[in-house]
Amino acid sequence: MLDKVNSPSICAEQELIWEPMLPAKNEPKKPSFASKMWIYRDADNAPLMARLRIEKDNGKKDFLPMTYGHRVWIDKQGNKQDQTKWHFKEPNSLLPLYGLEILAQRPHDPILIVEGEKTADAGREIFPEYIVVTSQGGSHGANRNEWSVLKDKSIIIWPDHDQAGEDYASDLIEILYGIGIQSLRKVALPTTLPNGWDLADPVPQACLESNQTEHDYLMHLLNNAQMIEKPIKIMMPSGYKFYDDGLYYTNPYKDDALPIKIWDPFTILGATEDEHGSNCGLYIAWTNQNSGTKHTYSIPRSLIHSNGNEIAATLEGKGLACLIAGRKHLLNFISQLKINILLRSTHKTGWHHLNNKALFMMPNGKIMGSSSQTKNSLILQTGNIHQGQLFTQSGSLSDWQEQIGQYLVGNSRLIFFVCASLAGSLLEMTHIAGGGLHLVGKSQSGKSTALFVAASLWGKGARDGQVRSWRHTGNGLEGIANETSDLCLILDEFGEASAKEIGDIIYMLANGIGKGRANQLGNARSVKTWRSTFLSSGEVTLDQKMSEDQRSSKMGQKVRFMEIPADAGANMGLFENIHEFKEAGLFASYLQTQSARFYGTVGLAFIEAMCKARQQNEGCFKQHLTNTIEQRTQELLSNHTTSKDGAIRTIAQRCALIEQAGLLAIQYQIFPFDKVIITQNIEQCFKDWINHNPNMQEHEEKQMILHIKHYLEAHGANRFIDITFADTDRTPHRVGYKKKNANGVFDYLILSEAWKKEVCKGFDPLQMARILRDHHFLDVPQLDRMKQKVTIPSMGDMRCYIVKGEILNYE
Repeated sequence: MLDKVNSPSICAEQELIWEPMLPAKNEPKKPSFASKMWIYRDADNAPLMARLRIEKDNGKKDFLPMTYGHRVWIDKQGNKQDQTKWHFKEPNSLLPLYGLEILAQRPHDPILIVEGEKTADAGREIFPEYIVVTSQGGSHGANRNEWSVLKDKSIIIWPDHDQAGEDYASDLIEILYGIGIQSLRKVALPTTLPNGWDLADPVPQACLESNQTEHDYLMHLLNNAQMIEKPIKIMMPSGYKFYDDGLYYTNPYKDDALPIKIWDPFTILGATEDEHGSNCGLYIAWTNQNSGTKHTYSIPRSLIHSNGNEIAATLEGKGLACLIAGRKHLLNFISQLKINILLRSTHKTGWHHLNNKALFMMPNGKIMGSSSQTKNSLILQTGNIHQGQLFTQSGSLSDWQEQIGQYLVGNSRLIFFVCASLAGSLLEMTHIAGGGLHLVGKSQSGKSTALFVAASLWGKGARDGQVRSWRHTGNGLEGIANETSDLCLILDEFGEASAKEIGDIIYMLANGIGKGRANQLGNARSVKTWRSTFLSSGEVTLDQKMSEDQRSSKMGQKVRFMEIPADAGANMGLFENIHEFKEAGLFASYLQTQSARFYGTVGLAFIEAMCKARQQNEGCFKQHLTNTIEQRTQELLSNHTTSKDGAIRTIAQRCALIEQAGLLAIQYQIFPFDKVIITQNIEQCFKDWINHNPNMQEHEEKQMILHIKHYLEAHGANRFIDITFADTDRTPHRVGYKKKNANGVFDYLILSEAWKKEVCKGFDPLQMARILRDHHFLDVPQLDRMKQKVTIPSMGDMRCYIVKGEILNYE
């Protein structure tokens, strides 16, 4: 090659040894016959190799490699040569990229890939904020280069304006996605540019608009680079084939087999699995051929073996016909299909982090805070194709503000509940536990209206929308709560709840964790978890509901279920300001009607605004949020109570959280009122809760005493033996004895095991004894000894808890 340009001969007749030495021992020197030399360096700036540009007599150019190493060869004259120096040869391995030393210095900067070293040098001058790199070997040599150094990078390809440039870009797309990059875009070059144009060439004046500089033109092209999706490659199982009208299966082992139709037309978008490599599935898209509605769904592969018919039934319900005759082939297809696109799946709604970016998964599968780069990067896969169908929108945000929002002003309960409806989305950032708000009051006082308005933030504010019923089992509510993680669960008619389960349900909803269950083999299934606030209304309190099952509430339940009187004290039930309406009933009817007309936009706007805030500076945003809530908690406590009780502080913190959600909604220009309205109304509701629960810190003690009183009232006659007849009485299921004291009243002697396992069931037995002792209802020999020795006829000495009969007079 070089002989043709009057250069020294480099063509050996016989190669014996070639051992490249990377990095080189010294810097290369440009030969006199080369017009240009580009040095390829490693991360430490040491030379790896070089490329020479050689101008030919006919006006064309050649490129020649140079690499340092040990070489032994027989030259054209037949002489053996053995030299360690720079040789006109390439390394034996994959070729390094041009620009590795810059990449090492600026590892977080975006990457721009161009074709050729000359173009790369020009690109660095034009776009200094980018790391401009290129490969060796021309437009068809991309696969000979080592690209793995760009793993997890954000990359833009700027091709030359010719077919070779497009071919180079196509090869790059496949290579880059193969190594695993974060994102990939490609500059779309206008057809007005000359054929063969690249970044090293000037932009023709005809391409520029008036007053537009060449740099502005190029920046516009770069900023509008198009997102490039990973090329999809599908390995179909044997016998399966797509036709225009759907997927068919033909038995490959029968020559006369006829195709069997399995599915109507659909598109495969990728395989899915969660961050742990589990929850695998197949993500598909289709169009309902009747209505034209577009659907996507991630099919959990676990359903193939557990209940395969469920897959077909689920898809059929959304307009993707699955023929009965092909159902078995459908399951085999899902099981055996191989696809190179792997998407991250999740079974949980709410906040997620992907590539260190905060995203929010709505129950309907919509990703909030996503860009074109993260559009399909996170897939909701629950097995329930109907999940999230209540999270819909009607009207605009301004419609909600004008028709509903402005009418909330002056109504503390309405303000409190709409703010609480947004507060669930702050739980993940603040690490505050979830909890409930319960409006309690007489019928037709406006309680349900508050729920309808709060529900309209996320979907239809009606009982056939976001407002659900308490008439569910604990298992049923567990599934609903899991669907509303980081959002709000709204439940009406508390009186319809199960008295037997309600105590456990309150704990479950607030704590955000479902029941542990076992599969058919006895192994533990994954437990559902969530974070949310829940809103409730009803005519009865938690105490009244639990008393229906002869139970009493505990302090933990009362704290997790904040009860607020619905009556706001203005002789209009829930309302304090009915605006231009003549009576409260008309105002309530108006709000209910509008909540079913304009809905779903407030919640989306709020989540979108928070995504932007977190993505801009997540640490600062979260810290400010936490500090503000803590400061407000202290203010609420100091303004309205002198108690140091932890339960009251928990309620104050929840109110501060709710207030902060409202203040953020004003900051984001979502709520159409000012901050003073939020702070005043939230504080009013906290004060009303204090007045409604004057002895909160004494509640649990009272409930424990009442529990023992109730037990003695129910079983004192049939489970306790009169100690006078202890040697002859054969009372079944005995728990103890009773004997008259000096006042002629029976005291109750309760056996140790019966005290622990039955009498104090649901409570801490030792704490129960201490409470009774402190209220002088337990006869103790010493303050630190709860039991005392009693002689029972025919039984001998036994240690018993002696509960005084005066407890039956406790109110």
